[in-house]
Amino acid sequence: MRNLLFVGALLIGLGFSENIFAQEKNSVLFNHLSIGASAGTSGIGLDLAMPMSNYLQMRVGVDAMPNIKYNTSLKINAPDKVNVYGQEIAVPNKVDIQAKSNLFNGKLLLDFYPSKGIFHITVGAYFGSNKVMKVYNKENGSLMDVTTANKMIDVYNQTHPSDQIQKVGLELGDYLLTPDANGNVEANIQVKSFKPYAGLGVGRAVPKKNIGFMLELGCQFWGTPKIFTQGHELTSENVGGNDGGVVKNISKISIYPMLNFRLCGKLF
Repeated sequence: MRNLLFVGALLIGLGFSENIFAQEKNSVLFNHLSIGASAGTSGIGLDLAMPMSNYLQMRVGVDAMPNIKYNTSLKINAPDKVNVYGQEIAVPNKVDIQAKSNLFNGKLLLDFYPSKGIFHITVGAYFGSNKVMKVYNKENGSLMDVTTANKMIDVYNQTHPSDQIQKVGLELGDYLLTPDANGNVEANIQVKSFKPYAGLGVGRAVPKKNIGFMLELGCQFWGTPKIFTQGHELTSENVGGNDGGVVKNISKISIYPMLNFRLCGKLF
């Protein structure tokens, strides 16, 4: 009997608490609106935010990364000279390349404030561009010697099926990029279009005063990057390229770390 009374009281208490929370939620739902501008590893952003309760706020907006160009070099997976049919073809040791960022995403984020303070837990998603970086050789036609060597290797491999020679190309992480007929290479690093997000931060999306600040650290889960070149996807060859810097690292990471600073103002 005592247990029955306890369960009944607990159910009544839960119902009362739920009613109070519902009334509180309805009293603040969308009753304010703020506009925010952000900057960080996701690019430059603009968003609108509104409260859903005293503990929950929602942000909707866009982020775009300017077309930042990054210069580096990639190693050629061959010695100075490639010998095919007794003919030696000189190829460079490294090739200068340029990488250009290409990030544009919409975002829908929910900020949960456990104590109604400034600390928040954020979950949501970014969605939009799947091509995060474009890679190409800086000097037009600079890989023509490599293209010539690969043509000869193709002929040799067709006539010697039991004695194959590996093609010559640029080592980008675990991938090998081979140039086209014009001695150029162009590749795109692609990830998922829908990117779940989780983060921690301080500051309120809708400030209690007219102006507010937010600082947030989180991660986009964008999946294993894929490399596309000349209209097809490359497969990992474990070539272990040790050049490329940022480009090589982006070609391998499946979780994109994010650090963003946001300045916002209350509209009403």
